Amino acid sequence: MRVPRPSLEDLVEIYEINQVLNLYSTAVNRGRFDLFDDCFASSVHIENQAGVFTTRDEFRSLCIARDTFLDANFHMIGNVSITVMEHRATAFSYVLSQHVRNTFAPNHHYLIGGWNDDVLEYQGGRWLIVRRTQTQVWSDGNPDILHE
Repeated sequence: MRVPRPSLEDLVEIYEINQVLNLYSTAVNRGRFDLFDDCFASSVHIENQAGVFTTRDEFRSLCIARDTFLDANFHMIGNVSITVMEHRATAFSYVLSQHVRNTFAPNHHYLIGGWNDDVLEYQGGRWLIVRRTQTQVWSDGNPDILHE
């Protein structure tokens, strides 16, 4: 049985959502936390190993704080699966994130593998994440580098 082919409109929406997911990685990797405004709704629900965040600014504050003491970090998403249902969408993606804090050498790396479960809504002419659950499946290295 053949899966129905998506329409051109569906493909454009999937592309736009994928760009939002990639923009998050760019924002974190480059310390461009202003780009969170183009990734997350102002009232968002984010759950991860660091806690539960209910606003974009609350989550941004955590990321900015970590950015001040980490020497480098690298977030990458892949194998993205997106389902669009009119003005709402879900996205599932695998995630690798590497964190480096040189003052902890020789144990100065922490690598996390897992996935993101996202819910997005079309708001004000663009797609924004309204709910994100980040699930850590495995890790390697020194988790202490994530804490000041």
